Amino acid sequence: MAVVTISRQFGAGAMLLGERLCEKTGFNLVDENILNEVARKEKISTEWLDAIEKESASNALYLLTSIVSKGFFYRTPGLPADEAERKRYLDVLTRIMTGMADKGEFVIIGRGAQFILKDHPKAIHILLISDYERRVSLVSENLKLTTAEAKELIREKEKQRSHLAKNIFKKNMDDSVNYHLVINTGRVSLEKAVNILSSMLEDPVRHVKGA
Repeated sequence: MAVVTISRQFGAGAMLLGERLCEKTGFNLVDENILNEVARKEKISTEWLDAIEKESASNALYLLTSIVSKGFFYRTPGLPADEAERKRYLDVLTRIMTGMADKGEFVIIGRGAQFILKDHPKAIHILLISDYERRVSLVSENLKLTTAEAKELIREKEKQRSHLAKNIFKKNMDDSVNYHLVINTGRVSLEKAVNILSSMLEDPVRHVKGA
């Protein structure tokens, strides 16, 4: 079975899409919070996690915990730009996400999964985008925030997302070449997006190398 990774502009509806897709397919939804919870259970430094955060589903957490090797995580704190810590953290994410991809039936939101699982034969990588005003409206409505508060939250989340891309992955998260599909949720309905992804899962993507 496949694994789906979803990257997004904050407010483009990734959680809504992920939840609906999992409801339809029976996949397990995993986001940054769950990945960080697994890391904390494995004793990785809380300070270091907080430093690189872009910002629980108990069944997904249980499955993830069973995938991770005990004692792998490190306590050594450090700055997110520190090369040694960066490599350690990438190694952590690689082990977790590769285990999920090998097992299949996961939807992973964020945390650079599209880069870590770039060449995994079971992985389908999705980018969600939407116009700024629609994202402000969606965040304001879903989180019960004022327009000003929603704009400030989007600004902060996008800053954190850029920070993660630059310091951990050294990649541009919005480069379309990293994805099988880019969906503009301002123009494509949630229902339509779920149907598109469901059809992709029924017809596994073949990775073409050397093209």
